[in-house]
Order: sequence, then C-alpha cells, then structure tokens
Amino acid sequence: MFMKNTVKFFVYNFLFLSGLFLFSCTGNKDSESNNDKTIKVDSSATGGAQTIEKGVAKGEAEVTTSGGQGTMPKDMEGNISFTANDASFDCKYIDPLSMSVSHLDIKKDGSYSMIRLERGSTEQLTEKISLLIINYDPEKMTLPYKVFPAAGKQAVLQYDVKISGIYISYLAKDNFELTITAFKDDIIEGTFAGVVTNSAGKGVQIKNGKFKAKLKRAQLPA
Repeated sequence: MFMKNTVKFFVYNFLFLSGLFLFSCTGNKDSESNNDKTIKVDSSATGGAQTIEKGVAKGEAEVTTSGGQGTMPKDMEGNISFTANDASFDCKYIDPLSMSVSHLDIKKDGSYSMIRLERGSTEQLTEKISLLIINYDPEKMTLPYKVFPAAGKQAVLQYDVKISGIYISYLAKDNFELTITAFKDDIIEGTFAGVVTNSAGKGVQIKNGKFKAKLKRAQLPA
C-alpha cells in the first residue's frame, strides 16, 4: 500500500509541474507577441495601407487617441462638408474634448484674432476636419475674402482619420485655397480646397470644401 501511494504521489507531482511549465512558456510567448503586435489596416480615405505598430503609425509625425463620442449641441450648430480622395463627407459632430470647435478669439486692442473650427463625420468621429485661421479678423474684411499667406498670419487645414482607435493627421499650412464668403452675427461661411499631407509625404486631395458655423466669441486680454 505504501509503495502504491508513493508512486501516485510522484505521478501527480510530475503532471502538476509539467502543466505549470507549459503554462509559463505559453504565457511568456503571448506576452512577447502582444509587445511586438503589428496591426495591418487599410483606409481608403488615406489612399492606401497603413501599418500601426504599438499604437504609433509608421511614417507619421503624430498620432492622437480618440476624443470619444461626438455630439451636436444646439448652441454650436454648423457643418463642414468636403470630399477627400473623392469620398464625400458632411461633418456635423463635435468632439466634446476638443478646444477647436467653433471659436472666435480676439484681443481687446485688435492686435490678434483666431478662428477655430472643427467637425467630425460621424458620432464615432471617424474623420475630423478642422480649420485654424490666425490674424484674419472677419469683421475687418471686404467679403468675399481670399486668404493669402502673409507675415504674422496663418491658415491651417487639418484632416484626421481614425484607424484602430487613433487619429492620423494630414496637414496643409497656408498652401491651400481658403475663402471667407460671409460673416454676420458671428456666423461664418466659406470654402476651401487643397492637398493635405503627412510626414511621409502621402497626400489626400481635399475638394469642394464648405463651412458654415456659429462662432463662440471670446475676448482675450490685450
């Protein structure tokens, strides 16, 4: 009986230790696999495949995480419509975490102004389009006004595409067409078009851009 129990003891311990060893090896392999995870995704809006590795897109200058669910508050009605590589978008949603929604910031002495507009294509904010217009005061313009590069002034067009939960940015600074066509009661309207590019030089053709939005006015200290 003693001999029988001793054999059972060694058999059970051998099976237990073997299972523990196999589990440990599998766990380490999975951990290494997750650390080196590469996700291959395709986005027709950006014109081709993107490789995202460990949350960073290869060949991109910057990527940012998603801002969450988009909303359409009544006090910020407006939209930005455009085509990107011939895909049409009508962007009405606002990112609640964004600081560039619908704002007109002007210094009290008139020495500085900034218009910020941003809208998302869906409630999930799959694509976002934004305009930043610095030191072009719409109250002092003869409309329609075509924005030109000039000292102390700047216009930026940014197109963001969400891929696997992060945004990949495409930018144009000054070298795109932007015209402000109307401004009344803090409602601004205009058109835009051009090519936005990432740091790797991949471009997205933006056409037929139109915007109309009610701006929230803020007075900056002089």
